[in-house]
Amino acid sequence: MQRFCKAVCLFLACLPFLLNHGGLPGSLLLPQNWSAIGLILVVAWLLRSVRTAALRVTPRGLLYFALYSITLPAAILRHSNWLAAVAFCLSVLLLSEAAGLRLRGRLLFLLVLFTGLPASIAVPLRTAADERLIQHASALAGSLGFLHFRDSTVAGSLTATTDLQQIVDSPLGVSGFTILVSCLLLYRRRTLAQVLLMLPAAVVTSLLGQFCCCLLAILQLSTVGLRLPAGIWPVLLCFPLVFTVLTLQGGVLFLTSGVISDDGKTTVKARTNPANRLWGLYVSGDLPQKWSAVSFRTSDGQKLSLFACFLAFFRDWGISRKVSYLYRALPGTALLVVGLLAENAGASAILTVNSRYENLLAAAREKGDRDSEELCLRALAGLQSGNLQDRMRLAEFLWQHRSREAGWAEILRLADDGQTGFADAHLWIVRNALSAEPYQQLTAEQMIDRLNRALRSAPDTAEAHGLLAQLYPAIGEKLLGEQHLIRAAEADLTYVDALAAGLAAEGRLQPGDSRVQRRCEMLLTQLNTAPRNNELRIQLAVLLMLTGRDREAEQLLDQGLQLDDSLELRRAAADLQLRSVSHELISARLQGDHSMLAVRRALQLDPQNPLAPMLASFLHLQGASFTGFSEPAMQYWDTCAAELPADDSQSPESVGRADAVLRNKAHLAFALNKDEDCLTTFARLGQLQPQDVKVRVAALQSVGRTADAEAAARALADQLRQSTRAEDRASAADVLCQARLFEEANNCLQLEPDSEQAKLILAGAHASTALEHFDHLTGYPGDYSLQEADWVPQIQGNSARQLAGLLQQGLLVREFSMRAADRLYRMSLQPGAIGKVADTALDQLRAQGVAADDVLAALGSRALQAGRIEPAIRWLRMAETSADGRDPALLNNLALALVRSNDRQLLPEALKLASRAVQIAPDNHYMLTTRAEIQLALGDVRAAVSDLELARQVRPDFPETLQLLAKASIQQGNMQQAEQYLQEAAQLQKTQP
Repeated sequence: MQRFCKAVCLFLACLPFLLNHGGLPGSLLLPQNWSAIGLILVVAWLLRSVRTAALRVTPRGLLYFALYSITLPAAILRHSNWLAAVAFCLSVLLLSEAAGLRLRGRLLFLLVLFTGLPASIAVPLRTAADERLIQHASALAGSLGFLHFRDSTVAGSLTATTDLQQIVDSPLGVSGFTILVSCLLLYRRRTLAQVLLMLPAAVVTSLLGQFCCCLLAILQLSTVGLRLPAGIWPVLLCFPLVFTVLTLQGGVLFLTSGVISDDGKTTVKARTNPANRLWGLYVSGDLPQKWSAVSFRTSDGQKLSLFACFLAFFRDWGISRKVSYLYRALPGTALLVVGLLAENAGASAILTVNSRYENLLAAAREKGDRDSEELCLRALAGLQSGNLQDRMRLAEFLWQHRSREAGWAEILRLADDGQTGFADAHLWIVRNALSAEPYQQLTAEQMIDRLNRALRSAPDTAEAHGLLAQLYPAIGEKLLGEQHLIRAAEADLTYVDALAAGLAAEGRLQPGDSRVQRRCEMLLTQLNTAPRNNELRIQLAVLLMLTGRDREAEQLLDQGLQLDDSLELRRAAADLQLRSVSHELISARLQGDHSMLAVRRALQLDPQNPLAPMLASFLHLQGASFTGFSEPAMQYWDTCAAELPADDSQSPESVGRADAVLRNKAHLAFALNKDEDCLTTFARLGQLQPQDVKVRVAALQSVGRTADAEAAARALADQLRQSTRAEDRASAADVLCQARLFEEANNCLQLEPDSEQAKLILAGAHASTALEHFDHLTGYPGDYSLQEADWVPQIQGNSARQLAGLLQQGLLVREFSMRAADRLYRMSLQPGAIGKVADTALDQLRAQGVAADDVLAALGSRALQAGRIEPAIRWLRMAETSADGRDPALLNNLALALVRSNDRQLLPEALKLASRAVQIAPDNHYMLTTRAEIQLALGDVRAAVSDLELARQVRPDFPETLQLLAKASIQQGNMQQAEQYLQEAAQLQKTQP
């Protein structure tokens, strides 16, 4: 029966090695765990007496068996080698308890060494220790002048490499060396307490030994001769390390000899010391009979106080000191101190060596020495492996100068490091995917996932937010894109430019936006430091323009042109002019001839601008003249058209560029009244767009080809009429109106709107068609014609009601109501029945309450132009009250009406209104001449001349400016100068159409 029980106990001890899918035996076969195999042999040697001992059942044995029964299944289910090792330890304790062995204290200690710490604790500690040792050894070697690099655990120089992993995984590593030292101390009959106290010294000595092994392995790379494998160094240093630990035990013996017997012989002091007796009773289990019982009472039975016990213990401990033990500890202590100082020197050398390698790196880059550059980058990446930025620099170097595969692999490792990865690596991968030739294609969702991981790693990375702002709209998440763009702008003000442009495009940018203001202040500060930095100047000008500060933006660019008349500044100034024109063309109110002047200046600043020709042709349809301003631009587009290849075998990109060149040439030719050239160029275009057809129809009419014009308009209208989109129908109606086919245009607009937006588009198209029809019937010269101010509608008596009906359609839509009211007022000035029809329509307009501020402003402006000052003042005051003083044109006209009323009491109010208008639009020559006229009426000739000179700079060919200058010269008594001004004004009036 006993043999059977012994066999069962031995089987239980072997069972953890047989189960757990062989994980425990497999882990013991690793080099760093070979010492654990030796420890198993030591335990087996200590259990040799089990062969003859009789087995017995004890409560402690039953507890060991219960724990074993729980731990072994857990090890199998969790595939845990550590739990399997714990189960083996419990089986050994069960066997020793059943045999009644007295060595269970030593067995427990050895088994604790065998199991070690759980992997969840041991692996991070070991990894951190190994990294620190290799890192500090590398730094110390570098500070000694040995040029090397380190990639993970591989150290190298220009001539050789060595893998330091052989050192950290050596059987004589920390755990192996600790096991070896413990076994030696137990063999030398040191008490278990003394062995426990020696463990910290053994661990520290082992770590320093590994540090020395790594340092020697690195230093030998730069020596000529025999190179030892890295795994040999722990073996070579084993003897001096063991010697160090064994000499250190002298210090431990000095500290413990008072309470723990060293050689088994007990003294009176040792036997009477309570601490010794407690240890013998509860730890070692060996309490000699001659030792007195543990007691904390005096001979007369009085209880000893805690302080009395402490004094007795300290007295016994101090008396029993053996100073000779200290001499034994001196050699080991000296070696330990030297090692600690060397390791500390490696830690402090990191920054110095890092700076040294940075200097070597800069020199290598300057010389173009790629090998030394790589060496330095690898050294920097190895010195501080936690510094992922150095590893990123190495990866980028490998990508650019070595192997794209190696660089890509390193970047992927950085991106997958930890839970979130390195933010810069994610950004690099996304930038590469967005490049023209990506190494690896990524979907928008994959790029968004990487950027979100980058933000989890570094939440305030502005570039990541900026890229997400680009990617989210591509998958239909426009709101998320805007939110990330806002966060990018908060982290980095450079993203405010894109944010402001997006908000301005949707009409949601507030003029007082704090982010835009801070960005403008930052750009202005930088520009004051570097006034010739054209990029900063252009960025600031764009932001000023987006916030409605066009005049400031224009002045800023003009100042830049005075400092450096560069092409980029000229193009930026031209773009600024054209943006304001594009905004005005879709607005409800025209600002005099501002658009025409802006396009003229843009053509002169940048003849190559691709937007100016089309805007010029649109304005020419409204009577604007560009003769004398666009000839350089016409020459440029002529040259581009002449250089186009004659064959049709071109790439789609070449075809697109050719179409753009021909389109710009055709539009500019039309703006210069070169209608035949315009038509010839349009004939070369593959397919005309609606705006091209409209200009072509106008050119055909100008050369008398009315039938061709109508045919071209109908062809486009038939094509667009098939669409159910309101925008397409409105484009078709616009082209038909240009061909004077108004009835067909109205028929084309017969569409049931499917949304509120479509309803607004169709209503605007109806109003535009009605006004175009009215202008055709009455001979309207165009909004930008110089004859527009003196135009009188040519109306037949029987068509007055029809014309009034057309204008009433225009009044229903705000964008056209001001122009319709202007034409209606001009009708009211006609005598007879025509005037009565117009007056009746105006009365209906006032009765219906349609007279908004723009309509009132139009009525007042035309009344002023007709010399009807009293109604002009009344309507303009009403409009100014409604508009709340924000419209400079309205303020200017009201001031002009007040000064021309010949009531001197109104002059101060007129000057105040004119000054407000100039403040809002300081570059408008109308506003300046009005204020000058008021100043002349007040007798302030000097201020009037100053405003007139500014107006003349803005618009040199404006006759009224010269007439007012002549009036100022008369008041100053300079008749000769006045005569000269009048002659110049008369000459301008003759030359202007």
